[in-house]
Amino acid sequence: MAYSNLDGRTRAQIYDPSSIKLRTITIVPTTTLTLTPAPQVQVTLPPSQPGSIITPAIGGPQPPSGYYCIDDVDPDMCDDENSYLVPKGASGVSGSCGTVIAQAHKLVDALPQYMKGLRDALTTTVSNCGYSTGPASGYVSTHFVIDTYNLAGFSDLSKSKAAHVSPSGLFSWWQSAPSGYEFIPYSPTVVQAFGSGQKDLTGCVMFLQTSSSYHIGIVNYLELYTANGDGVISILQSGTRMYIDRFPVAAWNIENTSTNQTSTQGVVGFGCHT
Repeated sequence: MAYSNLDGRTRAQIYDPSSIKLRTITIVPTTTLTLTPAPQVQVTLPPSQPGSIITPAIGGPQPPSGYYCIDDVDPDMCDDENSYLVPKGASGVSGSCGTVIAQAHKLVDALPQYMKGLRDALTTTVSNCGYSTGPASGYVSTHFVIDTYNLAGFSDLSKSKAAHVSPSGLFSWWQSAPSGYEFIPYSPTVVQAFGSGQKDLTGCVMFLQTSSSYHIGIVNYLELYTANGDGVISILQSGTRMYIDRFPVAAWNIENTSTNQTSTQGVVGFGCHT
């Protein structure tokens, strides 16, 4: 008869004719059962979609496809592998010739691509649907906005109109809500609607108040790091040292100063096409 102990050994009683009595022997298992954890599978994800919770991506100096790269510590674009990778926006308002944000990406590629210096010129011509930017110098932030919308098929803005080229004039024009356009006053609720997918601000113009005028850019992407509305919103722009700027978002509220220290008095609203 055999029985087992908790130590894994099996004991058996056998009949020994020489002693005519029972004695106990110990049988030691010859094999040991070992459980090996399942291997961990690493998955590479594509750029996140608007409204999804993501983890900040780090990389550089050459960003992968679908991303911009920016170094917040040394604000001269992407110069090492510890820079931030910012997803490129891919939705938002669309005109007869494509989305506004897609045209903004083309203009960014035409800006000077050196590490240091102002992005205040177009080094190549960008054309789409009969509209052409031409190479340009003195390429201010409003030129970037005007060209972006014209390349997408919206012809209401012009670089030949002083009221459109002036940041304060462009702000007043959008506030007047001309046909087909809307001005959305800033509030954390608007940013929350953007984050939840209720209102896509991609390609809209973000107006930030400064001491003398407005800092403006095209909304690129809202990165959400928590479900509580914490993250970073990025804009594309010209006429500054950086063609992309990132503003921290805390509890759906956009902070006044960007991650590379662009100081403003805060966002006042968004200019969009309906």
